[in-house]
Amino acid sequence: MREFVIKLNDKDYHDFMRVSNEYGLTVEEKIYEIINYYLLIERKRFKQETLSQIAENVVKRSPTRDCQSL
Repeated sequence: MREFVIKLNDKDYHDFMRVSNEYGLTVEEKIYEIINYYLLIERKRFKQETLSQIAENVVKRSPTRDCQSL
């Protein structure tokens, strides 16, 4: 497990703490929630991009595509 430090000014920290408390979470729990959400979105985007690239390569190599050009 990795550890990292985030430096916030007092106003930003208190605003973020207020938002976290509105959801019944600590600041650390809210940060963890945000990171997990971000990773979920990025992994989904990466998976879609990868599948799109695979599909493009399949179309480029498709034998029926070569026959159509004859």
